[in-house]
Amino acid sequence: MSITTIDDDKLIHFEVLGRGEPVLFIHDFIGSWRYWWPSMQGISRHYRGYALDLWGFGDSTKSNELYKISCYVDLINKFIDKLQIAKSVNIVGHGLGGIVGLCFAHRFPQKVEKLFLISLPIQGSYLDGRISENTFENYVSRIVNKADSFDEVDKELRKTDQEAVRCLVEEIQTLDLNNYLDNLPLPIMLLSGGQDPVVQPYEGNSAQNTADDRLIIKIDQCSHYPMLEEKAKFNRLLLEFLAADDSLSNIEVKDFWYRRVR
Repeated sequence: MSITTIDDDKLIHFEVLGRGEPVLFIHDFIGSWRYWWPSMQGISRHYRGYALDLWGFGDSTKSNELYKISCYVDLINKFIDKLQIAKSVNIVGHGLGGIVGLCFAHRFPQKVEKLFLISLPIQGSYLDGRISENTFENYVSRIVNKADSFDEVDKELRKTDQEAVRCLVEEIQTLDLNNYLDNLPLPIMLLSGGQDPVVQPYEGNSAQNTADDRLIIKIDQCSHYPMLEEKAKFNRLLLEFLAADDSLSNIEVKDFWYRRVR
């Protein structure tokens, strides 16, 4: 376990694996850094992966005043600077982590090379409203675990501050991030699961679907955790995206990656 502090008194738990260009993994509401481990292993020969616990999750500090998207953007910025990771990084964000990564790139575009956004609730209506209508445990057991149940996720749930989930869901339900996505001048890939019970699959718009620096993929038979459900496919897709130049048009999506939206 690795720990660093932000602002002298806020603890951030993180893990690091591999060598090479940095890739920062940011987790969702349901889970922690742990479910990124197979992905970190998958890219470790070519990239150095960093995965952290956001405040309120895993082994990082828990405090109600920190449960805001803007606070998480500050966390990512200070984490990168504190560890002196690099002038700019690749970001892989899932659900909540995708929102944080997108907002971070909007605020600090010079610090981001590429964005890989998975199960992104691009606006409030994309997020399943039941997550705020049930207790967190009931939501996970009744809704999410019908589709996904993975040790990497389940083992960390008891560490989640439910107040963090409540506050963040409430904020996300007011958001519309389409403008951020349309106007960021960097390569972005968006991946959705066609059977995701938590976030509505993202199809994009005509401008995004024809842009060389945008790639939108939906895996029809996948749910909320493609990095765990389809580890080999996910890791290969991630590696090809990271290795691509500024244009993503040269990435050839194979049949085993299912359907590509273009």
